[in-house]
Parts: sequence; C-alpha cells; structure tokens
Amino acid sequence: MAPEPGVGWSDPDQESIVPEYRKTKTAGVYVRHQARCPAGLFDARCRCRPTYRGRRWDSSKQGMVWSATFGDRAEVLSWLASTTKGQEAVAEADAAGPTFAELATEWLDGVHSGAVGRRRGRKGTG
Repeated sequence: MAPEPGVGWSDPDQESIVPEYRKTKTAGVYVRHQARCPAGLFDARCRCRPTYRGRRWDSSKQGMVWSATFGDRAEVLSWLASTTKGQEAVAEADAAGPTFAELATEWLDGVHSGAVGRRRGRKGTG
C-alpha cells in the first residue's frame, strides 16, 4: 500500500517498506535490498544493488558487533574471516610465550638489581 506519487506516508511506522537487514544462508551475513526491489518485498529475483553487513562475536566487548555496510558480499565474508585469523594469531602469540625483548629486559633488570650474576658468578652492580 504505497502512497500516491508526491505524497508521503501519513503514519511514520509505515515508512519502511523493506525490512532493515535480513539473514542470508551464510551465517553472520545480512542483506538489505532497495525499497522497490521485488526481492525485498517478496521472495522474487533481486533487481537492485543490495547492501551487506556482517555480525560476529567480539570477545573484547563481550557482545555482538556489526560491520560497516558493504556493497559486495565478498567484502563481508573477508571481514568475518579476518576475525578468525586474528584470533588465531593472538592465540598463537600467547602460546609461544615471552618474546626475546621481554626476556632481555627481565634479564637486564635482574643484573641491575643484583639478582642475576654477570660473568663468572660475580654479581652485577649496575
């Protein structure tokens, strides 16, 4: 029930003909069609340029996070994939233990405090 051309909606609740973002078959990917697209109104073939968004769990925020809006579905998929790769890299770095720089700083602090001997068992003085 669209208004006559040039006439706006009388009820602000009816302004949105197309629902905002709808789920797709791919987990975490949502699509939004333009207002006059048959795919947005019915289950018909798309005749517009839909926009896509992704949604994923963010452990640092302890909640779901939405991506920016993308014009291409592949961009959303790469946004979702980059998270899992990032999480794998962080987990790998944590499992690897301390870095060489951290160990060197710890050793040097021990030498300066006298807790770690320098050469031939002599204690460091600074």
